[in-house]
Amino acid sequence: MKDGEGIIWVVDANTGSRLMHFQKAYAEDSNEQITQNISTDIAMEAGKEILVLTVDNAWIASAAFPVVIDPTLVVSIELADPSNIQDAYIAGGYPNNSYYTNNYLHVGYLAGYNFIRSLIKFIDLPSLPLGAKITSASLNMLVVQLWMSLP
Repeated sequence: MKDGEGIIWVVDANTGSRLMHFQKAYAEDSNEQITQNISTDIAMEAGKEILVLTVDNAWIASAAFPVVIDPTLVVSIELADPSNIQDAYIAGGYPNNSYYTNNYLHVGYLAGYNFIRSLIKFIDLPSLPLGAKITSASLNMLVVQLWMSLP
């Protein structure tokens, strides 16, 4: 599926969930000249979707071969069900207290609480295809409030 911004997504046929997408492709020639002037599209062939990459004619005409074209695939796991995530934080100053019902996760040092650490558990992650290799992962979080307290 190609969205309104031109990003090509791999979508779960049953749920419609976006599973992964292709980053803007680039090409590099043997002289390390790079272009991102590459169009991406999806074509149907024998009932299957095929990713089509078209490199700018002027760039390819002046390129030193061989040329590498990289359409990086980014796996996006969006956990829509909040019950699949458990979180809590622990405070060294109160080791027997339970902080799993708070709206926020805390980290750092706070007088009285001592060092605070947050824990996140993803319960039901989607399975990966046989032979899949994870090359990177990221978790994006937002700092809502910042306090300064020194140990």
